[in-house]
Amino acid sequence: MNNQPPSSTTYDPIRIQSRFLFLCGATAFIILLLIVLFFSTRHATSSQFEIVFAPASATATLDGKVISSGTVTTSLGDHELIVEKFGFASETVHFSTTSGKNPTVYAILTSNSDYTSDWYTKHPSDATLTEGIIGWKATDTQDAIAGSLPAYKKLPYTGPHFKLYLGLCGSTETCVIVDCLTAYQNEALAYFRTHLDSNLGAYRFSFLYPTINPFRGEG
Repeated sequence: MNNQPPSSTTYDPIRIQSRFLFLCGATAFIILLLIVLFFSTRHATSSQFEIVFAPASATATLDGKVISSGTVTTSLGDHELIVEKFGFASETVHFSTTSGKNPTVYAILTSNSDYTSDWYTKHPSDATLTEGIIGWKATDTQDAIAGSLPAYKKLPYTGPHFKLYLGLCGSTETCVIVDCLTAYQNEALAYFRTHLDSNLGAYRFSFLYPTINPFRGEG
């Protein structure tokens, strides 16, 4: 026969407090992990890029929503940018974005009416913005296709009778600007073929014919 008194439950306040703190810590860790996963997933499904257009007062819509120039956050995938302003031909740009760094999207509107034919002359800030866009786009294009078109990495170049540098033909297509008098056109192309890239057919050239030779002062 067991004559031992019945056992009684003993409460250890230190052990209870330890368990409570452990549960609180585990709960906090799980909540923190869920927050990190949430923002990681959110970041992976969105992208950021810059949009720059001229005139600065034009209206721009991205996938049907009005936006301002500057940094834009949107979803990954294909997008449509439409820039328009009264008196100018509207421009539509289609592009795709991925996670991480995305190229800047540019748009320059051209006048299609007498009302805005001298817009960039009367609005110096827009003229400066246009020059900047041309330069930025040429630089971006140079970086993007330098591997396939090696001459782009070697420009600009200034010779005794000509200049060779990157520019835009129209508002979107990058080309090599040949800045010289007509008499030196063959000299410029010969230099390009010999020292930059023999495959002239891979490039588009645009020729400028200044009235006065900027190098020798000749007419």
